[in-house]
Amino acid sequence: MYPNAGPLPALIAVLMMLSASSASVTPPLSLDHAVAQAVSVAPRIQSATARWRVVTAETQARLGPADPELELEFEGMMSAFDLSSHEERSIGLTQRLAMPLSWFHERAAGRSTADAVHLEHVDRARLDVTLETATAYLDVLLAEHLLALARNDLTQAEDLAHMARRRRDVGGAPMLASLRAEVEAGRANLRVADGQDGLAAARARLNTLLDLPLDADVELSDRLEVHHLERSETALRDRALAQRPDIVAAVLHQQAAQLATRAARVGVLPAVDLGVFRHDIDAPGAPTTWRLEATVEVPLWAARQQRSAITVARARSRQLENDLIELRRQARLAVNTAYRDYTRTHRTLALFADGLLREAGAAYEAARRSWEQGQAPQVDVIDAQRTLTEVRMDHVRAIHRHEVARHALVRAVGGPFDPDGGSDR
Repeated sequence: MYPNAGPLPALIAVLMMLSASSASVTPPLSLDHAVAQAVSVAPRIQSATARWRVVTAETQARLGPADPELELEFEGMMSAFDLSSHEERSIGLTQRLAMPLSWFHERAAGRSTADAVHLEHVDRARLDVTLETATAYLDVLLAEHLLALARNDLTQAEDLAHMARRRRDVGGAPMLASLRAEVEAGRANLRVADGQDGLAAARARLNTLLDLPLDADVELSDRLEVHHLERSETALRDRALAQRPDIVAAVLHQQAAQLATRAARVGVLPAVDLGVFRHDIDAPGAPTTWRLEATVEVPLWAARQQRSAITVARARSRQLENDLIELRRQARLAVNTAYRDYTRTHRTLALFADGLLREAGAAYEAARRSWEQGQAPQVDVIDAQRTLTEVRMDHVRAIHRHEVARHALVRAVGGPFDPDGGSDR
């Protein structure tokens, strides 16, 4: 239709297709970026932040001064509602002035309470989401490795079954050996199917935390490898007691209770109501006068309300002190448990490093070589192959458990071990 158009439109179409495909490619996702994305979209963190804002707003509302009172008085009226017939009129404002020291203590207590709520809700939610995301990320890496091992096992099983069929056809192997090799290939195929299901489930869990479609195929950039931790349990326990959000929040709550006790003590002192009024007389030449009124509220009846407030504040402070002691005990136990889990996985990895993987591989190679030379039965090759696959899968699972235990230890300590944060790598 357009004979002089040449190849330019086709070239433009190809370039547009390439640019569209490159724009749709999502860069690989690292563990740190996955955690950051999950934290940014986690509903529980947003809910905790909203709760902290509510507490902050309520605290600021309570710390404001009392509203002034407007007083308007008419005297000498001819009737109850005939305001124009008054003889005298008085208008003014009254403001209650509490003791400045009480207001100072209450303001400091409110700030401590707001900071404590942020720690025990927002920061704790971030730690929980971080651990869940890291575990889900590692679960995907584990599922990918297990699937790759299952597929490699399937390839070897099919190759062995093919060789067994060839030997059977030429009369060099019995029918039973060929059937057993076929069965083992079928079992390997089932393991591949299980691995695919496991990978899909792991991806769905991670995508849920990332607020992505459940079937989104996100490429992960990190590898499933061991990251060692060179810190003693004592150092980790001391760090947990200093930085865990629940412990720091309990300390702030206790400080707020102590400040509330001081404010309650100052509340025994009398409060002052200060009023300024203008007095007008409806008469020719009558001057306008001003009146200054000061009222002192003295707790004459043994200051029952003030003494009760002091008692409540002291009891609250003792309760929070005991809660802090319990939290510290539980933090020590949590670090001890997480550290023991980590060291146990470290010992398990040491067994593989001592030669377990190498020995399993050597046993399979020896059995395969002996069978090919006609010096060993086929069942030895099948058993050695199954053992090698199981050892490899156990090794990958051990690395996964080690890394999950390391992230759980980070959660027990209450945050990153290093000041710069990250995944402590």
